[in-house]
Amino acid sequence: MKKQLANMVSSSRILAGIALFFFSEITAGFIAIYSYCGFTDFIDGPIARKTNSTSAIGGALDTVGDVVTYVALAKILIAQSLVPGWILIWFITAALGILSSALVAKKKHGKFILCHSLFGKIMGGCIFLLPFATLLIGMTVYLTIFCCVASVAAGESILIQVFNKKGEENTVTLYKLLKENKADEENAA
Repeated sequence: MKKQLANMVSSSRILAGIALFFFSEITAGFIAIYSYCGFTDFIDGPIARKTNSTSAIGGALDTVGDVVTYVALAKILIAQSLVPGWILIWFITAALGILSSALVAKKKHGKFILCHSLFGKIMGGCIFLLPFATLLIGMTVYLTIFCCVASVAAGESILIQVFNKKGEENTVTLYKLLKENKADEENAA
């Protein structure tokens, strides 16, 4: 049971994310469920590491939970015309950059890998904070900041896959990966 706890948390986020699709605007109920999704996203990884139960399935559940939650948010933002068209194009371009990193991994390692990188995590945090932060600094300003982070995350993901020699999925920073590659080269010499 302990070994499945992280996957159960991630699965509950997927179900909560699906519930978000039933909202047509950002209400108190939406924020409550959305906050639950953010909280469970924050704790599933540490739970998996603490219980020594990290797995490819867990990583996939985490990614699906993120996608479902944030697509539900995007649905409302776009339906209410809260996102300028140029921001939407910018974000789609950054998202395609992140997805193209998985294609680089497929070519190099024979499998699609969406790495969990530092700026990817920062981007996830920015997405989660979106409904809250836009109240403080405005939608367009916050979305511009978010798209800058998403663009850096896309570049980071592509570079990680280019330099990823082992086909690992949990690379956190490009710096760490390059440092490990250098150590491996020195050990081999």
